[in-house]
Amino acid sequence: AFRILGYTGDSVVVDMAFKGHSQGKTFLITMSYPLVWVDGDWRLMVSDATTPINTSIIATLDGYTPWGPP
Repeated sequence: AFRILGYTGDSVVVDMAFKGHSQGKTFLITMSYPLVWVDGDWRLMVSDATTPINTSIIATLDGYTPWGPP
C-alpha cells in the first residue's frame, strides 16, 4: 500500500507499507521515499547516505491506498 505525504510539483514523499515477518511475528513496516524530478524522471533524494530511507512500524493500513494483488 502507499500514501503521498507531500508533493510540490518537482518533489514528492511517498510512504510505502509492506507486510514483514520476523521471529514468527507479522508486522507492517513503512518506508518513506523522498523523490525529486530530474531530467524527466523521479530520483531518490538522499541527504544522509547512512539512512537513505526512513522506516517505521505501523498498526494498520488506514489511510493507505492498496497496491498490487489482493
